[in-house]
Amino acid sequence: MKVTILSPEKTVFEGEVNSILLPGVSGSFTVWNHHAPLLSALEAGVVQTDDLVLLIDEGFAEVKNDRVNVLVEGAIPLNEIDLFEEEEILAKLLKKSISGDAAMDAHLKEIQKYQVRIHAKKNILH
Repeated sequence: MKVTILSPEKTVFEGEVNSILLPGVSGSFTVWNHHAPLLSALEAGVVQTDDLVLLIDEGFAEVKNDRVNVLVEGAIPLNEIDLFEEEEILAKLLKKSISGDAAMDAHLKEIQKYQVRIHAKKNILH
């Protein structure tokens, strides 16, 4: 099946794969060839195909006619993540004082993003 992963800046990945693992907001799920059509919101997490492991920010996935289109706020290959740098950023975020509901929601999403990246880098062999 054909997979296209897009961020606002660029086409992150485009190619043929056997399956793709996506981090849905209700839990991770795998899409295979001939999958039923679906549209799903995605949370920050791991996207994995045959030869690719990406960490994505939130977005959406559309599955239709053996095509998977993934639109995300951002994406980075796992092998490009600097664990030390990610841990430093997370430590700064955890120390930062935030007020206001909207600001707190955005801050918590940033914290979650870096926690996911650190967990993936430590636990997924690539």
